Amino acid sequence: PFYVLADTSKLSAETGHGFHNKLRNPSELLKNQPDRLSIENIYFDLTPAKYVTGIITERGILSPQKFRRNRN
Repeated sequence: PFYVLADTSKLSAETGHGFHNKLRNPSELLKNQPDRLSIENIYFDLTPAKYVTGIITERGILSPQKFRRNRN
């Protein structure tokens, strides 16, 4: 099971259109980064609804099907 924790204002079936991950400075996660370690600090990500079991929001647990885009 995979659950998402999000405010409903951030959920939309159209969110993925033109979406780009925003990378932040790796030092926000680890101050002294070892030489042979590569860190990506991804500020946002986009998880396809088919992989989500439920979305935990201020309105309760929502079904990801509610946010799937109609492909017709």
